[in-house]
Parts: sequence; C-alpha cells; structure tokens
Amino acid sequence: MGVGGQYFTQKELNTSTYKDKQIFTRTINEISKGYRVNVNLSYRPNLFDRFNLQVGFGNSTISDTAMLIQPKYFASHKSSLSYTDLTASFSNIKFDYNAYPTEGNSNEVGIYQRLSSGNNLSSFQFRKIHAHRFSKSDFYFFETNSLFKILSNQNYLDNKLLGYGNLQMNGFEYYVVDGNAGSIAKAEIHHLLGTYTLPRKYGIALLDKVNNKLPVIYYHFWLRAFTNLGYVYSEKPSNASKLSNTLLRTFGVGLDIISIYDLVIKIDYSVNQLGDKGLYLQGGINF
Repeated sequence: MGVGGQYFTQKELNTSTYKDKQIFTRTINEISKGYRVNVNLSYRPNLFDRFNLQVGFGNSTISDTAMLIQPKYFASHKSSLSYTDLTASFSNIKFDYNAYPTEGNSNEVGIYQRLSSGNNLSSFQFRKIHAHRFSKSDFYFFETNSLFKILSNQNYLDNKLLGYGNLQMNGFEYYVVDGNAGSIAKAEIHHLLGTYTLPRKYGIALLDKVNNKLPVIYYHFWLRAFTNLGYVYSEKPSNASKLSNTLLRTFGVGLDIISIYDLVIKIDYSVNQLGDKGLYLQGGINF
C-alpha cells in the first residue's frame, strides 16, 4: 500500500498536433498547473502475478493563452478539469531475464476510469509478449499492444495515443498519432554476436582487494532485425494527419548491448512507410 501526491507548474505545454508531430507552446508565465493525490494497493500472490489498484483525485488548469490556442484541450472544453479516477491492472510476467527477455511470456491488462461531471473517460489496454530461444545464439520476440478509449466528447488531451506511454513503434520515434483506439504488433529476430568480459587489473595490493569484491563486468552484443505494424483509428482525424486510419509499417536492424545492472543500450537503423530513415540510440528495459 502506498500514498502519493504531486503539485506541478509548467511554462511549456503540448497544445496541438500538426502533421503527426507535437506542437509546444512556451510562455514566460505559467501555462499549466495542477495537483494530484492517489492511494495505491498492490497484491502479489506469487513471483509472477501482480494486481494493482489506484484511486486518485486531482485538478489541472491551463492559462488563457493555452485556451486561445487549444480551446478543446480538456474534455470539459474549459480551462480547468477536476476529476476522480480509478486504475486497475493485472500482470503475469515469466521471463528468464526481465531487462532483456530471451525466453518466456508476459500478459498485462489495464483498465482506467475517470469521473468528472459528464467529462468521463474509459480506457482499456491489453499487452502480450512472447520470447523463445530456438538455438543457443538465437531467439525471436513478438509483442502485441492495444489501447481503446471511450470518450465523453472529443478533446485534445484524451485523444493522445500512439507515441505515448508504452504504445511505441520503431521508426516513428519523432511522430505521434491521435485517435480513439490503436494497436501495434512487433516481430524481432535476435542473434548473439559475442560476449566481451572486461579484464581486471591485478598487481597492486589495494586494487586487488577491491577487484575481488566487484562483480565481473561483461557485455553481450545482439544483432536484431525487426518489423512493426500498427493502426490508429480516429473518429475525427485531422486533415493534416497522414498516419491515422491507415496501416503503419516500419522495418530495420539494430545492435543491442547488454551488461550488468540491467543496462540495455539499443542502436537502431529503421525505415518507415513515409520513407524516413534514421539512426536511433535508446536505453532502458527492452520491453
């Protein structure tokens, strides 16, 4: 069980999307402020399953400048939104190594409900990952991730979808897609190129004692080929959007560097259906 709270102010705010890219507004004074308080309950009956429940309430307010730029920023179509929300989630994760799984499965389900005087929002998310090692040096990785929203009315904040949270596609790092529902699928093949162990220096008494207490530092190098598919449905798509209500496609190759303390560095070269090509450096947990 836990209790959390926050109070925030901003002088920069994402107020719109144009050609599937975020547009930010900067001001000298505050453009947004708000607070949130929540209570969390977590239950873990075994090593693999986890149930989470969160109840919160809060308020967000934007300035008159932001309202002039985006009058439909909140669901209330006003400059302020007060709400109470409930988040419930379940996850079952069975991997050989959570930071970079080469064998195992995971299933995650999340439900979100916001209550706010006729400005309600309901969302449902389903995510599944399957990894399987078919030789000592090779494994494949599949992921599906879907998010559905039920909006009380059209507004900018609740329409944010692809490119936010864990609903990401390789090759569309610089893009976002607004909509009511979206789904992505990822397929990857990994091949182990080799492992390098950092040699220890011996010969100095004090250094020898320190080295003996430190873990062995190793680096695993994985070559990866991948492809992503995605689709975002928008009830009222923007005329400037090229990516909503159409099949999204990307492919590429990458080099993953894995080391101790869950270090994962990914260097990707990818191409998307718009013809964009790019080299991207990413870090963190693989999934």
